[in-house]
Amino acid sequence: LLTSEGEQHLRHRRLMAPLFHQRAIATYGDQMVAATQRMQRAWGDGDRFDLHEQMMQLTLSIVARTVFDVDIDEDAPAFGHALSDVIAILSRRTAMPWGGALYRMPLPSSRRFVRSQTLMNATIDEMFAQRRRRGLGGGDLLSRLMSAGDGADGLSEQDVRDETMTILLAGHETTAVWLTWTLMALAQHPHWAEAVRDEVRRVADDRPVI
Repeated sequence: LLTSEGEQHLRHRRLMAPLFHQRAIATYGDQMVAATQRMQRAWGDGDRFDLHEQMMQLTLSIVARTVFDVDIDEDAPAFGHALSDVIAILSRRTAMPWGGALYRMPLPSSRRFVRSQTLMNATIDEMFAQRRRRGLGGGDLLSRLMSAGDGADGLSEQDVRDETMTILLAGHETTAVWLTWTLMALAQHPHWAEAVRDEVRRVADDRPVI
C-alpha cells in the first residue's frame, strides 16, 4: 500500500479502509490496555531491561491482535530482533556505492539479512496458519486480505504477504520508537513525569486510560 500506485493502490486501499475507520479504531482500546498490563505484570521491582526492545514487543503484539486478530506474542522478541537487523542492513546497503551487489556476496551481514528475512516470513506464515485454522469469516484485516487473495479482488498470494508485512511493520516500529523516546524524556524530567501522572489521576482516576 505504501509503494503501489494507480488502480492497484486504490483497490488495496478500499479493501483495508474499514479497519481504520474511527469506529473500528475505538474498539482496539481494550486490547491495547490488556497488552500493556500483561507487559507490566512481567516487570519486577529492580528489573533492568532494554526499554526499546520491550516497546517493540508491546506494539507488535498490539497491532497483531487489533488489526489482524492473531496472537504472535511468542514470536515478538525474535521478530523484533530480525526487524532491527533488516533495517540496519538495508540502511547501510542504500548508503554504500554498489551496496546491492555487495550484499549479494556471502558476507556475514548478508547471511544475517537472509536469516532475518526468513524469520520474519515464518512469523507471517504462522499468522496465516492461525487465521486458516479459525476460518476467514472475521472482520479483521487478515481475513479480508486472505479472502481477497482467493481471487475475488485480484490479490495474488504475494500481494497478501506484502500487505500483511507492510501493515505489521508500519503499525509497530515507528510507534515503539516514539514510546521509547517519550519514556526516556519523562525519566530525565521528573517534573513533567509527575505532571503526566497527575493528569492521568485527574482524568481517569483508577480506570485504565483508553
